[in-house]
Amino acid sequence: MSGRRSLRPEAILTETGRLPLTISDRSPEREVERHVLDPLDHVIDVSGQRIGAAISNVEASTGFRLTVKQREAVFMASSAGVSILSGATGTGKTAVLRAIVDAEARSASGAGNPSLHLVALAGRADRRMALATKREAWALSRLMTAFEMGLTMEDGLIVFDEASMLDTPTVYRVLSRIGTNVRVLFVGDAGQLPPIGAGLPFQKLVSSGDVPRVSLDIILRQAETSGIPTVAANMRRGILPAFGAYDFNLSARAGVFFIPCRTEDTAATVRKVFRLMAGPPPRSGPRNRCTRAMFRS
Repeated sequence: MSGRRSLRPEAILTETGRLPLTISDRSPEREVERHVLDPLDHVIDVSGQRIGAAISNVEASTGFRLTVKQREAVFMASSAGVSILSGATGTGKTAVLRAIVDAEARSASGAGNPSLHLVALAGRADRRMALATKREAWALSRLMTAFEMGLTMEDGLIVFDEASMLDTPTVYRVLSRIGTNVRVLFVGDAGQLPPIGAGLPFQKLVSSGDVPRVSLDIILRQAETSGIPTVAANMRRGILPAFGAYDFNLSARAGVFFIPCRTEDTAATVRKVFRLMAGPPPRSGPRNRCTRAMFRS
């Protein structure tokens, strides 16, 4: 690990200056660092034809061509011992995961089931992940229970979704249970929610510069003409966006607008904009009671 920066802080700032941190060699922080940095020297030989076929399959099923960075991410996850896929919401991380799952399945063709574990933090998240990839996904708690009951993982790939919310003890508990030949992919957005527990492992990995990383920076979910990508990018950088004035006579115009109003007028203003954008409420029908109630409220 010589020549690489440590992933843990060396000191903290106090009122009287810098206080050096002394961390035990067996602490979770040091163990996570070891589990992450040790595999970085292991380059895995992969089949470009297999990965290309997986990318083509995803493009055919979605009707969209993956960007250069998305393709790079698929190759990275297949060849790097530890890697990071980062990007804001709507930049195409799910499409990359689909291609990675397809590539893993092709690599195990004729050699049994692929050793692949897709891991999300909570039950709802793992169901969304499974629906998007058409592959079984594990809630983190379920995976840890399986390890306790004897599950082993000596090779293959483990993918952590929403990794920005992983704390250091959790990452340590998982990495200490898997074999040294298991590839690890952290997927997330460093600008999203941080973990509740101790540490910022994903954020530190992203900023370290030592771990292979692909950052998706093109928002694909919204059209550029909607104004949403520009406004979102400025807000993430701490820049106040230049909002246009909302014209109630041009409610269908695309864009992100600012409507000044007093606090007591907020609810009425929201209802007014909603009516203009959604059109008149349905006239009748039991299924439309909720919609009518929204317009009357």
